[in-house]
Amino acid sequence: MQKNLINNFEITPKSLEEILIDVEKAWEEKQSLRILSFNPEMLIYSTENKDFDNALRKAQIIIADGIGIIILLKLMGVKFIKRIAGIDLASKILEKACEKNISIALLGGTEDTIKNTIEKIKLKYQNINIIYKRHGFFNQEQEKNIIKEILELQPQLVFLALPFQRAEIIIADLQKQKLHAILMGVGGTFDVWSGGIKRSPLVFQKLGLEWFWRLCLQPQRFQRIFKMFVGLLKIILFRYN
Repeated sequence: MQKNLINNFEITPKSLEEILIDVEKAWEEKQSLRILSFNPEMLIYSTENKDFDNALRKAQIIIADGIGIIILLKLMGVKFIKRIAGIDLASKILEKACEKNISIALLGGTEDTIKNTIEKIKLKYQNINIIYKRHGFFNQEQEKNIIKEILELQPQLVFLALPFQRAEIIIADLQKQKLHAILMGVGGTFDVWSGGIKRSPLVFQKLGLEWFWRLCLQPQRFQRIFKMFVGLLKIILFRYN
């Protein structure tokens, strides 16, 4: 049977609902659970940066977020893995956290984004327990203090809305230091939760074209998207040569 491996990253063969069961179990047992919302950019960057590659491999759950990951899996003969959008999983985890009064840390975005994100979340979940919040602009020295503050507070859920190159390294550090929490990099999720950026229409989501919608809203992302496509093409050609 064909394994669901891409560059030795094993995509977790679970539905969103099954992952939520794992999340609740981790909270009940006071265990750390790291969820990686895997997309083609991460895959490509992992081939270029060994430290980043090593950091990613500590994740216990890897979801196929980007449509490019699904395409690669299908080319490899893997048909049973379905895409799970990171923002959808993060939203469901947040909902569960509010039901159970789980302590939450939110890190990332601009000052306005994190402020508006929290305001919007509190409108929907009035009993939300946010014990740490900070915008995503900080230097290396400040990063050490942020990690120290989070470890001291011991939140049970940590969302990082930072560039993935930085988010996953910080998450790996928190994981290494035995923070018993659900740890997840959520990319641009705060931009959507805050109302700063409108999420793509449902038809784009179902077709896996959220990246195209985001490109239309932010044309400056063209170079980044182009690099991703070139990287994916290289991976495909390398596999079939």
